[in-house]
Amino acid sequence: MPSAFGWVDFAEEDRQRMVDVIGLFHEQDTRDELGLGSVRDAFANLLFPGTSTIQTRAKYMLLVPWIYLRHERRQTPSKDIARKARGDELNLIGLLLESGDTEGVIGKDARSKLQRLPSSIYWSGLRTWGIRLFPGSQSQYHRYLDAFYRRRKQYVHLESEGEPMALPVGENWAPGLPAPPDGFPRQASLTLTK
Repeated sequence: MPSAFGWVDFAEEDRQRMVDVIGLFHEQDTRDELGLGSVRDAFANLLFPGTSTIQTRAKYMLLVPWIYLRHERRQTPSKDIARKARGDELNLIGLLLESGDTEGVIGKDARSKLQRLPSSIYWSGLRTWGIRLFPGSQSQYHRYLDAFYRRRKQYVHLESEGEPMALPVGENWAPGLPAPPDGFPRQASLTLTK
C-alpha cells in the first residue's frame, strides 16, 4: 500500500509551506545533508519576506491583482472565477512573450498545460507585501466573491439612501495599487515602470 499524508489548511502561509515541501519531492538531486536549508530559508524570510526563488519577476505582484480586480469590477461569479482567471493568466503568457522581455515568464514552455499559475505562486507574497487584503487562501477568495458582491451592493444601496453605515465593505486589494496600463489585459509586459 502506498504511503500518503495530509494536512489541515488553516492559512495561506501554511498551504504555501506544504506546497513547497511537496515540491521538494519532485526535484531531482535535492540534498541538504548538513541541514543548512532551514538556516538558508530563515535568512531568506528575514531578508526577503514574501518572496521565494520561484518568484523571479516583481511585476507579477501587479499583474495578478489587476486580473482579479478586473473580474471584481465585472462581478464574475464565484463559480466562474477560477476558470476565467486561469484563462486570463494563460493568455498573459503569450502577451508577455510577445513583449520581448521573456526572462522569467511563468509558463513559457508549458503554455496552456501550465499547472501552477502565477497567482498561486505569488498569492502568499501578495498578502505579506500588503497588496492582497483578503486574508484567506486563493480558493477561499474565489468562494467569497459572491458574498463580497452582495455586501458591496447592499452598502452602496444603503449609502445612497442616506443611511449611516458603521463599516464599509472591506476591499480585497490595497487601495493604493497603481492602475493597470492602457491596453491591459490585451497588452502586458514584465518590465517595471515608474
